[in-house]
Amino acid sequence: RGIANTEISSNLALSLGKAFAIYLTQSTQSEEIKIVIGRDTRTSGDMLVSAFVAGAMSMGINVLDVGICPTPCVSYLVRELGVNGGVVITASHNSNPYNGIKLMDSKGAKLDTDIEFEISQIFHNITDYLCDTRVGRLVVDTDLPKRWADYLISCAKDIDLDKFNII
Repeated sequence: RGIANTEISSNLALSLGKAFAIYLTQSTQSEEIKIVIGRDTRTSGDMLVSAFVAGAMSMGINVLDVGICPTPCVSYLVRELGVNGGVVITASHNSNPYNGIKLMDSKGAKLDTDIEFEISQIFHNITDYLCDTRVGRLVVDTDLPKRWADYLISCAKDIDLDKFNII
């Protein structure tokens, strides 16, 4: 996390998108690698998503952009859709000038420290890697977060709320 457009720049997001794609390519047996990306409502989100997606796609990774949604939604969609990883552009509780980039594994969970270290090594040596000859595809589907909302509703369908006053 950091101040958007300074500490968390589009160049950083582009290189991190490439590094995450390289890591997934090296660690996955799958012929087609796909990730889900979402973001919060911060102004800088569009810029950072665009840069990250460009980096990942330049390395042959397919990206599903689900638009504005919370981190647990992306985590759920990674598992539900059976993709290789997830990304959320958010600074959580930090104020608006901040933003950040969260990476997830194929289970929608925070990456292990050793995987973060491996991606960091790739990131810091990104010029050592050639771009893939394949170019990934981008699909935008902002209706997908509704699956998560439906899932949450299904989890609460048997809860009796009659004794509560809800505002």
